[in-house]
Amino acid sequence: MKNTGYKYQKYVPSLLVAAALLLVASPLRAQISDVSDAVFSIVVPRSAAQAVDMGLLQVGGKRDSLLVPFVRNTGPARIRIDAISIEGADASSFSVIAGQGPVFVPAGDGHPTGFAFHPSTPGVKLATIAVFSQIDTQYYSIRGEAYEPRIALETVLIDFGVLPLGAQRDSTLVMVRNLSAGQVEVLTAEQGGPDLLQYSVIDGAAPFTLSPLGTHAMTLRFEARSEGRSSGSIDFTVDGGATALRALLFGEGVARDATATLATDTLSAAAGEIVSVPIRLRDARDVLFTGARAFTTELRFRASLLVPIGGTPKGSIDGADRVIPLDDLPLQADADGVLARYDFMAVLGDVETTPLTLSNSAAIGASFPVFESPGFFRLTDICREGGDRLFDAQGTLRLAPNRPNPFNASTQIEYETIEAGFTELYVTDLHGRRLATLHAGSLPPGTHSAVFDAADFPSGSYLVVLRTVSQTLMRRIQLIK
Repeated sequence: MKNTGYKYQKYVPSLLVAAALLLVASPLRAQISDVSDAVFSIVVPRSAAQAVDMGLLQVGGKRDSLLVPFVRNTGPARIRIDAISIEGADASSFSVIAGQGPVFVPAGDGHPTGFAFHPSTPGVKLATIAVFSQIDTQYYSIRGEAYEPRIALETVLIDFGVLPLGAQRDSTLVMVRNLSAGQVEVLTAEQGGPDLLQYSVIDGAAPFTLSPLGTHAMTLRFEARSEGRSSGSIDFTVDGGATALRALLFGEGVARDATATLATDTLSAAAGEIVSVPIRLRDARDVLFTGARAFTTELRFRASLLVPIGGTPKGSIDGADRVIPLDDLPLQADADGVLARYDFMAVLGDVETTPLTLSNSAAIGASFPVFESPGFFRLTDICREGGDRLFDAQGTLRLAPNRPNPFNASTQIEYETIEAGFTELYVTDLHGRRLATLHAGSLPPGTHSAVFDAADFPSGSYLVVLRTVSQTLMRRIQLIK
């Protein structure tokens, strides 16, 4: 009995605890059930894309197009794009060049995709874009139109090379050819980027007409305005549709410290002698690397001392000075350092000396400093007995302009002397050779005249010389037949 009582006492408390736990567990179970009741939904990913039109392109050309975005995630959860490909009969005319997948696209976001159109035959090309995702496969159309080219580029790339800043270089070359047996109207030949400032069309701009199988040349210019290599283009369009023709332009600007000095000499001569005035190049540095085409300057001197002869430009008179523009001087000097020489005849004037001044010197086609070094001319063999034999504009000794001038066959020359004595009036060529003597002998002071009969002389410039015992005057005359 003891053993039985012992067991009863041992298990009775256990039963009571179990019952108590059951009583407690009932409301707890009910409470847990209330909290966990919820509404569940199924999230379905969704996406959408678009049809693609690659436009008009000539056969053999290629056009790339990046659509941002192409596929859009229109659902509430991210979607996985497994692949994007081209299908259909004209699939070979298109390709996917970027964004083929696989890729995850977040909700509300989009995925960019790149397409290329590269037709090998003419006509409208149609294909299908297949978009494979984790939920389905969607299909969208892609199209393009190809045409046979009517013109072709003869020059695809023009490289102007390296030029110093401020320099420019022109290039004339055949640009396009007509591939057809009929005329082709080229409507535009427009500059394209990225550089629109340093390149320009100088000659041959559109519109123009290409004859059957003919060609067209253009002159293009690169003007280096900034350092570094740059690129531009010329894009052509023809009547009847756009083309994909584009000529590429390249050039590079560099900073160069080019410099040069133009100078002339110190010279002397007697009246009637020929004087050759040189224009020299000194201290030249990097001139040939600037893109310059020539030098230009102006020569200024006292007009009464030197008379241009031969091929020397006459220039213009500015007060008492003669100013002669000298253009297209070469960039390189000869072995004596001379760029060019200009011939003059020394004559008695109102002064004995004159500076030979160079001014407004510059490089044509480039921008760099061109300095100037003046020269000097002195008249020699001046007889000072009885006073210097120089022309005095306020005096009464006078050699008037001939009438008419220019003249044909004959002209009248009026002159005035101020002293009795041996007087000569004669005509010379521009080299000082005497051709005709109009008077030689004594004359009293006063006004006199003579006629120069030039019937046997050719057209050209001549000098009338009035020589007295103390002075000599000269005047240029012009015979035109």
